[in-house]
Amino acid sequence: MPSRALPRPPAHPPPSRPQAAPPSSSQPEAAAALTPHDLCYNTSPTPTMDVEEFRVRGKEMVDYICTYMTTLQKRRVTPSVEPGYLRAALPAEAPYHPEPWDDVMSDVENKIMPGVTHWQHPRFHAYFPSGNAYPSILGDMLSAGIGCIGFSWVNTKYLVPTYHHDTYSYLSSS
Repeated sequence: MPSRALPRPPAHPPPSRPQAAPPSSSQPEAAAALTPHDLCYNTSPTPTMDVEEFRVRGKEMVDYICTYMTTLQKRRVTPSVEPGYLRAALPAEAPYHPEPWDDVMSDVENKIMPGVTHWQHPRFHAYFPSGNAYPSILGDMLSAGIGCIGFSWVNTKYLVPTYHHDTYSYLSSS
């Protein structure tokens, strides 16, 4: 029986995205209609981060991770907080506008970290440390930067053959 190729889906241009209208003088600033697209792609009236700030903050993030990894032994292995501790530390509503990055990182250290079990800690023996070697972290950064979701050959041609090759090689060797 001859194999039949599946028909290709029609090529459609991406849907147009509504631009957020700047608030009028009679409207409170928070009432501007921001879509998720606006927030992700910096088309909102209050852009979140440009490429130059991303360069600076990315380098700061690498420094933060290096400091975290080299001072990990000074932290508690498991948290000493009660369930629900974070709810009291958070505002009742999400902010309408981005907060300064320094404030975000302060919240990570002062609000999030107290509730973290540090899997990479030298005295954490419940599971093996994994996915946290420096090359792995760099790979995660690169993958996030590329932003591909490799669920089919049509949208990510390099991932699917690699997956199939690895899977079939593994299966044929057993």
